[in-house]
Amino acid sequence: MLSWTRVGEERIIRLWRNKGTERLWEWELEREKRDYPPMTLRASTWIGPSAGWASVTPVVLHHHPKRGRENDVERILLEAFESAGLPRPIEMRIQSVSIFEGAGHARSMPQFTEGGEKLCRYQTHIVARFPFRVQGPVLIGRGRFRGYGLLRPIEVSHG
Repeated sequence: MLSWTRVGEERIIRLWRNKGTERLWEWELEREKRDYPPMTLRASTWIGPSAGWASVTPVVLHHHPKRGRENDVERILLEAFESAGLPRPIEMRIQSVSIFEGAGHARSMPQFTEGGEKLCRYQTHIVARFPFRVQGPVLIGRGRFRGYGLLRPIEVSHG
């Protein structure tokens, strides 16, 4: 849920989530105004452009990988890039831990549970390289509208 005042005014935005009558969490957000904000709060940290991108929050797969089907996770991730309107990566590394310090293991973020019990909850981190520089922000996977699957540009070597 969002809460704000009239459009165009400086304001604090409240985000919260309830489960029945219990408040699960609540945040208050306000615009960054410092002349030199921390690197993680600068737009350039998140938008690129870059040929290399790596996950900061785990990517939630759109559907369950099939047991015994080789490269099924990779196939589902390629579909996730296409679903997000992004080009197909020419190289992709799947891993349980983000390359970014502090981002942690894929299981350190709560499971994405929206959409029903039978939907896939498989979460993984990735590093992807595109054939050309891609402008961000880059978000992929089933939870991309809820903070999962957030990628950050990285330097990549070509060759």
